[in-house]
Amino acid sequence: MKYIHKVSGYTAVPCDTLPEHYDIRDNQNKLSGYFPSEMIEGSNDWELQIEKDYEILSFLNSEDPKHNFVATKREDGKFRFADTKMGFEESDFIRDKHPIHSVKRISDGQVFVLGDKVAPFKSSKFGEIGEFIITVFNTVYVTDKYKTWGIDLSDIKKKPLPIFTTEDGVDMYGDEDLWEVYGKEEKSIAPVRAKILIDYLESPNRKAFSTKEAAQEYLDKEKKERVLFTLIRKHTKRVREVSMEGDQCFENVQLSEPITDWNSIVSELYDTLTKK
Repeated sequence: MKYIHKVSGYTAVPCDTLPEHYDIRDNQNKLSGYFPSEMIEGSNDWELQIEKDYEILSFLNSEDPKHNFVATKREDGKFRFADTKMGFEESDFIRDKHPIHSVKRISDGQVFVLGDKVAPFKSSKFGEIGEFIITVFNTVYVTDKYKTWGIDLSDIKKKPLPIFTTEDGVDMYGDEDLWEVYGKEEKSIAPVRAKILIDYLESPNRKAFSTKEAAQEYLDKEKKERVLFTLIRKHTKRVREVSMEGDQCFENVQLSEPITDWNSIVSELYDTLTKK
């Protein structure tokens, strides 16, 4: 934060050595003295200059919003649509009220795009970005598409990418409690932390679920499918053929006749699944 003297052009910045004082620097940035804070902040002779902490990266074409054509900032600093060679200045788009599509926060390099999910730094309640607004203080104000909330660009964080998604479609970020189904033949259910389970998700014998109920539902379904498959094999008459081609041996198993006794299969399936 700094102030500019309206007549001399001198600058005033907070002093590092004297509390509640400002360093006064001339037009060559040489220190010329110190002023108490009240002489700067409460004076009409000094104008607050807020350093720009954003860079607009792209605009939407407001004349054809249905197609969401985007003009991006190129190496020469001009904005161009993908199908045009003509470049436009940032001021042209702002003057014609084209919606800002994406912005970079200069202080940390973070890029924000319409539709990104964001929240205040101290909050875990995220919402989608609906609009970027340039304020009279040369800052960016961010609102949702319903304009139910708004916050300065400097005070928001993006929702992190999930480290993985559970079998029932819930995103996990590392600190959540969840449930896993594990085992090869006889499967079991157990609680586990997301950050512990992530190293084992490549295993076909471990599945992650957000709730115990979802894990149990999967286990029940998997058991029914496994028992049904076993019963079908039991009631299926098969013919096994072995053939040789050179030094290669091939085995072919085919049904000799279609399954007709489905009542027996259903009866055995019911007895197996309801057995205590």
